[in-house]
Amino acid sequence: MIKHTEPFLHYSIENFLPEQKYQQLTAIYSHLQFLEKESDLFHFYQTNELAQEPSLDFFKKELSGKFKEITTMKETTYNIFASYYFKGNYLLCHDDVVEDRKFAFSYYLEDHPSGELVLYDNTASKVVKKVKVKKNLLVIF
Repeated sequence: MIKHTEPFLHYSIENFLPEQKYQQLTAIYSHLQFLEKESDLFHFYQTNELAQEPSLDFFKKELSGKFKEITTMKETTYNIFASYYFKGNYLLCHDDVVEDRKFAFSYYLEDHPSGELVLYDNTASKVVKKVKVKKNLLVIF
C-alpha cells in the first residue's frame, strides 16, 4: 500500500486481490445488472447497492483489512456499487463528501487505455495528479 499526500491523503494498492479472488470478483461482475445513470455531472451505467450481497463478503473482508491498516475505526459499513463506462460516458469533477462517510474508494477490474482517475486541487481548478486505470488497483480516499 502506498500512501500519497498530494493533492490530498489517499492510498493506492496495486494487485489488491489475490488472483483467485480477483477471478471470483470478475465472474460476479459479469453477471450484474447495470442501469443507465445520467445527470449534468455524469453519464454511465451502475448497479443497485451491492453491500448486502453475500457473494461479495470476501471483497468486504479484504477492504476491511486495508481500512484497519489506515484507521483505528472499529465499525465498518459499506456502500458498494459497480459501474461501467461506455465510450463517451463520464463522471465530472466532484468530491466524495457525504454525511457519515469516512472513506471512499475506487476499485478497477481491468486496464483501460483511456481511463484515468483525475485528482484536482482543493479549488477544483487545477489537475494535480492522474491515476491510470489499472487491473486490480484499489484507491482509497
